[in-house]
Amino acid sequence: MTKHKKHLWKMGLIAAASLVWLIVKTGRKPSRIVYPCQKAAIANINLFLVVMMGPMLEFFRIGRDRFHAPSLRSMGAAALVVFVLVAFEAVPLTVQLSQSNIYSPFVRLDLESQVALTPYASDLFLVQNASNPVGNTDEAFSVLLQLMENHSLFFFKTLDQPAGLIARDDVVLMKVNCQWPQRGGTNTDLVKTIIKHIVNHPEGFVGEIVVADNGQGSGNLDRTESNAFNHSQSMKDVVKMFPSNNVSIWLWDSIRSKTVGEYGQGDFRDGYIVNSTQNPVTHVKVSYPKFKTQYGTYLSFKHGIWSNATSTYDSERLKIINVPVLKSHSGYGVTACVKHYMGVPSQSLTGTHSVIGDGALATIMVEARSPVLNILDALWVNPIPMGNSGCGPSTSYGDASFTNVIGASRDPVALDYWTSKYVLIPAAIQKGYSLFSSLDPDYASGVYHRYLENSMNELKKAGFQATMNETEMNVYVLAGVPSAPPDIAVTSMATSKTVIGQGYTGTLNVTLENQGNMIETFNVTVFANSTTIHSAQVTLQIVNSTLIFKWNATGFAYGNYTLSAYAEPIPGEIETGDNNYTCALPVHVGVPGDISGPTVGIYDGSTDMRDINYTIGKFNGKPGDPKWVPNADVNDDNVINMRDIHIAILNFNRHE
Repeated sequence: MTKHKKHLWKMGLIAAASLVWLIVKTGRKPSRIVYPCQKAAIANINLFLVVMMGPMLEFFRIGRDRFHAPSLRSMGAAALVVFVLVAFEAVPLTVQLSQSNIYSPFVRLDLESQVALTPYASDLFLVQNASNPVGNTDEAFSVLLQLMENHSLFFFKTLDQPAGLIARDDVVLMKVNCQWPQRGGTNTDLVKTIIKHIVNHPEGFVGEIVVADNGQGSGNLDRTESNAFNHSQSMKDVVKMFPSNNVSIWLWDSIRSKTVGEYGQGDFRDGYIVNSTQNPVTHVKVSYPKFKTQYGTYLSFKHGIWSNATSTYDSERLKIINVPVLKSHSGYGVTACVKHYMGVPSQSLTGTHSVIGDGALATIMVEARSPVLNILDALWVNPIPMGNSGCGPSTSYGDASFTNVIGASRDPVALDYWTSKYVLIPAAIQKGYSLFSSLDPDYASGVYHRYLENSMNELKKAGFQATMNETEMNVYVLAGVPSAPPDIAVTSMATSKTVIGQGYTGTLNVTLENQGNMIETFNVTVFANSTTIHSAQVTLQIVNSTLIFKWNATGFAYGNYTLSAYAEPIPGEIETGDNNYTCALPVHVGVPGDISGPTVGIYDGSTDMRDINYTIGKFNGKPGDPKWVPNADVNDDNVINMRDIHIAILNFNRHE
C-alpha cells in the first residue's frame, strides 16, 4: 500500500469515527451541532470529503476501464464511506422559521365605563392601549393615576393629600409574579414604570422599594425570558436601573422552609412566621415572611418596619402593592389579584395551595396584611381555558394574547371578577374557544367562582370592601395612548437568492411598517407570480418589522417568478397604496445545483462540472465571508458544504 493510500485510509477512519461521535453526542438535540467539539468533528468529515472529491470526479471523467482492480476496490470502499458521510450531511438538521418582532394577535376590546347602582361600591380603574409601540407604559400609568385621582383615590400621600396611599418615606413592597418565565410572570416594563413613578414622588422619595415574591421553589427574579418588550429584561435588571433610590429584590424561595420568630421576640433571622392554629373557615395556617432588606431594613410582612432603636414596629410605613398578571389557571380557573397572593405564604410549611378554594388567600390578606392597591397586568394574558393545552399559569410567548390593558383597584375580588369577564373571556373567544366556563366568574359550579366567592366573604367579614356584583362596581375606562388612523405598509421585499433549485428553498424577507401608533393585527400574503407561497396573520407592535420565511420551490415549474407581498387593509385604513410591494428582479426556479455556466456565477439551465467546480470554490462559505454566495447554498442552511456539492452530483447532467 502506498504512503498516499495509507494517509487516505487514515483520514477516512478519522472521518468515520468523527461521524459516529457526532451522531452519539448530538443525539436528538440538533442545536448541539454548533458546539465546538461537534464543529471539529464536522471539519474532520468535510476535510475527507473534499480530499475524496477529486479522485471520485476523475473516476467519473475518464471511466472505470483506466483503473486497476485493487484501485477499484479501494475506490469502492472509499465511495461507500463518502456515501455514508454525504448522506448524513445531506439530512437537514433543523428548519428554522423566524418571524422577528411578530406577535400574537391583538385582542380588540370594547371596555365600557359603568356606574354602580349602590352607594357602597368598589372602584375599578382601567386603561386601554397601555403599552406604546416600544413597550413603554409610562404614559398609560400616568393616565391611570390621574383617573384614580379624578375619583378621589390618590396614589401619593402628601401634605395636600393626607389620604394618599404612598408617602415619601414609605417602604413599598411590590409583590410580583416571578414563578413563571415568558408571559407567565408580571410584566417587567410595567414594574419599571411603577417604580419610576414612586421614586418621582412629588415630595421627593426617601423610602425604599422591595420587589419580591415566593415562587415556592420555582421563583427567579433574573429570568432571561421575561414578560417584557425586551424579553431578556428581568426584575433584577429593572431594579438595577434605580441605583440611587434604595430599590432592591428579595426572592422568598430561599427562606420558604425556615420557621422563625418575630423581631419582637428577639429573633432576627430571615424566615417565615407560621400560625400555630388554622383558620376554622378557610382551613389555612397563616404564614408570612420576615427579612432584612438589602438596605438594612427589618421588615415583617404582618407587623411592618422594625426599629432597633425603639424596639417597636411601624406598621403604617409598610405598603404592599399587589402586581399580578391576568391569566388562566389549570387548577383554579383564573389567577389574578387574589390567587396571586399565593406568593406570600410558604407552601412547604403550610400547604396553603390546597385550600385556596376555601378563601385561604383572603384570610392571609385579613390576618397578615392586605395590599393598599392592586395593579393588574393585563397587557399580555393567557385566555386558554382549563382542559386545553397551553392553559396557565405557565404561559409561553406564543400562547399569550395581547390585550394591552392595565387596571387598578383596592378591591381584588371585583377587579378579578370584571377583568376575567370582559378581558379574558373575549380573548378566549378570539382564540377560537367556545367553551370557557372555567374563566367565567358567574359560573356557579366552577372552581374559579367558588374561590372568588369564598375570598369575597372572608374579606367582607373583616370589614373590607369586596364584591362580585356588577351593580356594586364603578368602572372607569380611559385610553393610554391616543390612537391615530390605522395605516400599514409593505416597504420592501428581498430574497437571498436569484436562483432556487426545484424542490429546495430560498429565504424571503418582507419588511412591514406600522405607520399608525396603535398595535395592529392584519393578514399578509406573498405570491410567486399569482401563486400564494406564504400567508400569515401578524400583529405589529413596533414601527418596523421583518417577516422572514422560506419559500419551498417544490412543485414549481422551471422558469422565472415575480415575487410580491400584499398586506390586507385593516378596518378604517385610508391610505392603502403602499400595502402592495413587488420585487424588481425575478427569481429563477431551476435544476438543483445549477448556479454557474459559461458566465461564471450565472445559471445556464443544466447542472454540470462548471456548477460543481464553482461550488467547491465557495466551500465553507458562510454569511459575511468573502466566499459567501447565497445561490451556492442550495439547501439554504447558511453554509456552503458537502450537502450542496452532493445535491449538484445527484442532479449531474440534468437539464431544464
